[in-house]
Amino acid sequence: MLYVKEETGEYRPATRKDVAAEASRLAKIQNLKPIINQSSALMEYLKLVMMTRETEQLRVIFVDNANRIIKDEVLNEGVEDQVSVFPRQIMRRTLELFATGIIVVHNHPTGQLRPSNADIAITRALVAAADTLSVRMLDHVIIGMDQPGYFSFRENGMI
Repeated sequence: MLYVKEETGEYRPATRKDVAAEASRLAKIQNLKPIINQSSALMEYLKLVMMTRETEQLRVIFVDNANRIIKDEVLNEGVEDQVSVFPRQIMRRTLELFATGIIVVHNHPTGQLRPSNADIAITRALVAAADTLSVRMLDHVIIGMDQPGYFSFRENGMI
């Protein structure tokens, strides 16, 4: 079991949120730029940083031609059951970073992994925008909170 030291000097058992925050902090310190070559490793990372969130969050992983991560960035924070997604904002940021590929990720705090009609529609819009700009739309992933696992639009033939 892992423990967290409180400001008072006392220790308490670490929560998933504590572990995710520390993993994120360490990755930033080390300025890790891993290559995405296995979806299982990517999904484990995404579950670690997103599955304990109580509100929806939209993040985009921007990659180069070799699928090296240029930046993993939170673009929008939402409420319990929705987050705003703007294809123009995502494509603008992609071009600013000189990224050639993107992985769009959001979470469903309700735990439901099945994409909503809005999720499907926005994915289609993102694919069209990416195609126009010769950007590779590698995947759109939904991470659940309670239900283990994830939903990949690519793995389910929807991209």
